Amino acid sequence: MSVILDKVPKMKKFVVEYMLGVRKGSLLNGSGTLSTQLVSEAEVVYGNIDLMSRCNYISSHASSIRIELFLDSIKWSQTELADALNTSVKTLQRFIKKESVLKTLHVELLVMIAFVYERAYEVFEDEAKLYRWMDRPSPVLKFKRPKEMALSYLGCQVVLEELGRIAHGIAV
Repeated sequence: MSVILDKVPKMKKFVVEYMLGVRKGSLLNGSGTLSTQLVSEAEVVYGNIDLMSRCNYISSHASSIRIELFLDSIKWSQTELADALNTSVKTLQRFIKKESVLKTLHVELLVMIAFVYERAYEVFEDEAKLYRWMDRPSPVLKFKRPKEMALSYLGCQVVLEELGRIAHGIAV
C-alpha cells in the first residue's frame, strides 16, 4: 500500500522533493497523466527515508530542479537565495532559466534548506506559524532569525537542532 502525498495538499508544499520540483517515483496514473510522489507506507512508518538518499536522488535529477518553485515555497527572494548559494543574482537567474547547471554543493544546500522547512512544518503544522517562526529572531540562535541561519549548511544543522528541541518541548 502507498501513501499519495498529493492527498495532503498543505503537507505536499513542504516535502523536499516537491519544493525542489523533483518528483520521486513518478508514475502514470489511470488517466495517462503523470502521477506525483508515491512513498511506501513502510518507509513512512519506519523512517527509512534518510536525508542522504533523498539528497542523492535529487542530485541525480539536478537538471529538473525548479528554483522558482523553491523560492515560492520558502518565501525567499532571489537575492537571499543567491547569497546562500554564494553566487550572484544573475547566475541564479541563469540556473532558473536552465542556462547553467547547479553544482553539487548548491544542490546539497538547497536540499538542506528545504529539509529545514519540511521539518519546521512537521513541528508547527501550520504554514503561517512556520513563516512567523522563521522570520522571528530567536534568543537560542543569538537573536538571529532561523531564516538567516539557514543560509549555510552548518546554520541549517543548528536550526534543525532547535526544531528538535521545540518538537520535544525542551526549553532552553
